[in-house]
Amino acid sequence: MKPLATRTNKPELNNAGFTLLEIIAVIVIMSILAVVAVPRYFDLQTQARQRAMDTGLAEGIGRVNGYFAQQVLTGTTPSAILYDTSATRLGSDLGDFILTVSAEGALTSATHFRITVTGRSGTPLAGMTKSADVKKPGL
Repeated sequence: MKPLATRTNKPELNNAGFTLLEIIAVIVIMSILAVVAVPRYFDLQTQARQRAMDTGLAEGIGRVNGYFAQQVLTGTTPSAILYDTSATRLGSDLGDFILTVSAEGALTSATHFRITVTGRSGTPLAGMTKSADVKKPGL
């Protein structure tokens, strides 16, 4: 009769894990991605802010055109329409922007005016400003 196999009390080796070479390879790959991706991320943020300013400016121009149409429908002549940011006219609140309208600018104030949007404080657009000289509607 054969003796029963005896079990030894040797601990089993656990080979589940990463080698040092694998860990270094992952770190190198992540470093390369970080070097490429981080500057691109900040460029995208800058572009998004610029596009947001363009959108605010377009909203200001849209308000001017809407106010012009409203005034013409009530019988006001185009040359008599006043464009300012009072609450009864254009308003200055554009959410993340503040709208300013002035007759100053590179073009003559009789036919053009300057629309300026400024990022409201407390928003990602704080301190940013964008302006455009716009021809008065109907002239």
